[in-house]
Amino acid sequence: MNAFILFMTAKSINKRVAIVYTKNPLKKLFSMDLIRWYSMAKALAERGYIVDMVTSEGTEPRQICDNVSVVPIADAEWQSYYAVKVCYQRTIEFVPKHDFTIVRLARVVGKDVTSRDSIHHGELLRCQNIIASRACAIIVNDEANRKRWIDFYGRKTPVYLIPTGCPQDIPDIVSVPFEKKYPTALYIGQLSSKRIIKMINSIGALLVEKGWQLAVVGPNKTSYYCDKKYDLNLNVCNYVGPVNYDISWAYIELSDVGVALAPGPHIFENETSKLYFYLRAGLPVACESRISNLDVVAKENAKKKDYEKTVVAALSPEREQEAKAIAEFL
Repeated sequence: MNAFILFMTAKSINKRVAIVYTKNPLKKLFSMDLIRWYSMAKALAERGYIVDMVTSEGTEPRQICDNVSVVPIADAEWQSYYAVKVCYQRTIEFVPKHDFTIVRLARVVGKDVTSRDSIHHGELLRCQNIIASRACAIIVNDEANRKRWIDFYGRKTPVYLIPTGCPQDIPDIVSVPFEKKYPTALYIGQLSSKRIIKMINSIGALLVEKGWQLAVVGPNKTSYYCDKKYDLNLNVCNYVGPVNYDISWAYIELSDVGVALAPGPHIFENETSKLYFYLRAGLPVACESRISNLDVVAKENAKKKDYEKTVVAALSPEREQEAKAIAEFL
């Protein structure tokens, strides 16, 4: 049996594994990527593994539950691990060569320089080349990225398609300081491109004319991904900012429709897990056609009584027409 499949499905007795990421899992502002990290660690622990959540951010070693500990890079005992799971390109720089290295990639970098990766393209490609020389398995979110890896690196390393998702259990809904005067469309997630900012501003302006409001929950990361920081127009959208994972569900609960937007023009960079959160909460979803997991939205929207249209998508690459397509759906 393939070693990766055996690792993911078989039970173990006291084998040690490491899941490595560049964030601190003990920080207060808890985001979805950390939720996934915790969930994977606990799932492996339930199978009998002893799991170290290895972080490159400064922290003290700490056990957080049975068989799961947070460990700083400096204290990781690499030779003791049965397997090492690496989260995303940059993390590979902190990990020594290991015979059983598994790497999860959100999107595969190629020779083509996309607008979203233009600033960090060289660094990401260098890290990805290291991954290609070391990994025994690659995990991607969608078929577009699986094909992209194979086109770039060939079939030497197995590539597994394992989509993102949503936790089964929703946290208890808490009260949040959000005044809902109008029907509310919600965009939740990081603002990671100039295009996202422009789309939100355009949609927000159109929704104001329709008697709706657009709420935005998540950090503005454009200063990291772009040449500078780009800001939302606060006259046409209600910007909540970044919130804890548990609190984010309160904003989903208060909303009428979830909005999903494509960070860039290419399908391989546009898989979004926020779709599953909207649908898990029972919201219909308005999203663009260039989102790679759009088929999930089409199926679920068709089940909703007041939203018979299953294609809620942009039919034109022009930003203004895309914004209108979403606004008209609402």
